[in-house]
Amino acid sequence: MSVQNTMQSLLEPFLDAARDVLGSELGCMVRVGPIGSFSGSATTQDVTVLVGVTGELEGNAIYSYSVECAIGIVSAMLGSPVEQLDELAQSGIAELGNMITGRACMRLATNGYTCNIAPPMLLLGHGVEMKSLHLPRWSAAIELPYGPMEIHLSLRKVG
Repeated sequence: MSVQNTMQSLLEPFLDAARDVLGSELGCMVRVGPIGSFSGSATTQDVTVLVGVTGELEGNAIYSYSVECAIGIVSAMLGSPVEQLDELAQSGIAELGNMITGRACMRLATNGYTCNIAPPMLLLGHGVEMKSLHLPRWSAAIELPYGPMEIHLSLRKVG
């Protein structure tokens, strides 16, 4: 299996998990754009959630949003308007990344990959360097009513 096919097969459980979690939490249709490769170690949006993956797979799942998109998502999750990306909103958007990654790891387990997740890390600011990202990244954009969300996956098989 080529590297591209392997990465796409690893990304699909994350995209499926995102569809499920976002659809359930936000009550909206979730449309996934094309999958592509990404080079670079900087954040692409103003709000980024980084969730480490360990086990038979290791690396990171990265979820990126504009501030407006993150606020819209958290407002929908809470069922009431959120005006700014305060501590509650930051916690909510980080937890969303945790939920998607956890669900993706459950799906990966059905494909024979046992993995665990680390607590989510929230990065604020466009272009923040993530020096620990030494693996290639594969990405897809997800269209939401609040704006686009990006999923980047930087994983490799261990052993």
